[in-house]
Amino acid sequence: MLFLYALIVSVLALRVFAQNSNPLQKYTISAPGINATFIPYGARLTNLYVNDKNGDPQDVVLGFDDAADYVRNDETVHTYLGPIVGRYANRIRNGTFTVQGVTSHIPENDNMGHDTLHGGKVGYDQRNWTVVSANSTSVTFSLLDQG
Repeated sequence: MLFLYALIVSVLALRVFAQNSNPLQKYTISAPGINATFIPYGARLTNLYVNDKNGDPQDVVLGFDDAADYVRNDETVHTYLGPIVGRYANRIRNGTFTVQGVTSHIPENDNMGHDTLHGGKVGYDQRNWTVVSANSTSVTFSLLDQG
């Protein structure tokens, strides 16, 4: 019974934290010679600094300085800069696929409405992920996909 109570409290805490978290807050992890920055919006990698041959850090990820620009980008040209890709990656022709003899149809969002790209109309790249834990060497994101 104590385990069930702890589980319920943990789930409720995750929901409250998810509702109160800032999807554009930056989380940076690092190790000698490298550091990476992520935001919960799309569980997105926004910066990856590695040392060049002279030992100077260089950002090697294409992206924006202002995290809000990722949201603006997704609302306009949607270039998929640094996010988690899902529920699936790449294009699904005609938004239709068959697994074990069962044909499924999913929303088309690419190629003028003929194909499905990277998770459909609102893929994982446009979701606000929950930060489960974060410290100087690790950040863990979670997303409950309800359909």
